[in-house]
Amino acid sequence: MSRVTTCFIYSRFESEENAGCSSSSSSSSGSSCCCCCYVVAVVLVVVLVVVVVVVVVVVVVVVVVVVEVVHAVVVVVVHVVVVLG
Repeated sequence: MSRVTTCFIYSRFESEENAGCSSSSSSSSGSSCCCCCYVVAVVLVVVLVVVVVVVVVVVVVVVVVVVEVVHAVVVVVVHVVVVLG
């Protein structure tokens, strides 16, 4: 985990030659850092997608619950009005 973090930080804040992740890089460490960065990027994208899906599901559930509660209240109010009226 620390190696991935180190590679990510290194390529993020070091010079552009390493951040560019060129395949013609002479040092093997730059290349491995590049691979590390791609792994971190993929993991971050997957986490972001999961978070978005969870948020959408929660929003849909909340909307459905609110609609059901409003529907129940309307039914009760209409029933009371019909009985009293």
